[in-house]
Amino acid sequence: MPNVADIERLAGERTTDGKLPTFTAVGAYPLIYITHCAEVLCADCATEQLDSGNDTNFDPIEAVDVHWEGEDETCGDCNRAIPSAYGNPWADDNPTCSVCGGELEQSEQYPDAGLVHRVDSNDTHKPITN
Repeated sequence: MPNVADIERLAGERTTDGKLPTFTAVGAYPLIYITHCAEVLCADCATEQLDSGNDTNFDPIEAVDVHWEGEDETCGDCNRAIPSAYGNPWADDNPTCSVCGGELEQSEQYPDAGLVHRVDSNDTHKPITN
């Protein structure tokens, strides 16, 4: 199991306020801290856990990684969202309406209409109007 010095070495130097870094020093990529039970922690919660004795914790931090892409990770302690460096590459597969959150898809009946809004479960669609 890595000790505090190992985690700090992997993550980089602590910030001026004594916390583990939230981002890499080069490129500013978001860091996630991973515990033995595969729980993700944000930098603030990882700092708190290391400072309170990582070696005596039942679920110690064992790794630090860059959250390259995908949906936001959620800190297992404070529920803070940790965004990925390059976003979610699958997000555009199921676009949703910014107003109501409904599903959008390409119309087969009206291909020139662009994305259309799902109205009901009978696959009835109407073009999106602004």
